[in-house]
Amino acid sequence: DQVFGLGISLSGNFLLTLTPRLPFSGLILIGTPLKFRYERAYRAAYHVLRAVGKQYQRKWYVDHLDAAIRAQRPTYDRFPLACAPECLTAVEWSKSALSDVRSPVLILQSTTDHAVDARTITAFRRNLASADITVQWFPNRYHVLVIDHGAETVFRSITKFIHTRARVSSPRVSTSPLFPQPAEALPS
Repeated sequence: DQVFGLGISLSGNFLLTLTPRLPFSGLILIGTPLKFRYERAYRAAYHVLRAVGKQYQRKWYVDHLDAAIRAQRPTYDRFPLACAPECLTAVEWSKSALSDVRSPVLILQSTTDHAVDARTITAFRRNLASADITVQWFPNRYHVLVIDHGAETVFRSITKFIHTRARVSSPRVSTSPLFPQPAEALPS
């Protein structure tokens, strides 16, 4: 079986930590951080906010997003501060797994991402063990590219990546108890 893993934002970091255990045919990382924009300022603000007893912080960038995007996408307007250290831990874990990634990697990134520092791409290129790394930039988009305007372009890039890297093989009988026969043999 061929499995392509796809991770959006921090789920991309968790996906990277699975690569030593799972033989992915390819990875698709969308807005996955190795470094956050304004990370030092956020770290300092975190300690101040927690010291004064705050549990949540209002997201400052929500008001600056394109009105059409804000109207169409689900969001939460506050960030739970208690989970911030765990987010940074997840990023550090994923950094340690980069040298284990040998499968093809597609990195999709917005040029105007409010969260991910552009230096993340350089770090991916320098530290991934894969010989097949494709980076595609999307101008004037939000952090979560798959729900922003032009999402169809993102999905076309993902589809093309999978189709060009998937090994062609004949269908075989599944050993999964959930799908005991090939999908094309299932009744419609």
